[in-house]
Amino acid sequence: MSQQLPKTGESQSAFSLILGFILVALVSILTWFKLGKRNTRHSD
Repeated sequence: MSQQLPKTGESQSAFSLILGFILVALVSILTWFKLGKRNTRHSD
């Protein structure tokens, strides 16, 4: 357990980077999905 202490900073940076990327991807997908649904409704 003690050996993981020095890697805490690196782990947090990597986790933050991955978390941020996932959040951006989710927002983009949700926005695209909503726009697609709206466009489909308007087309109908």
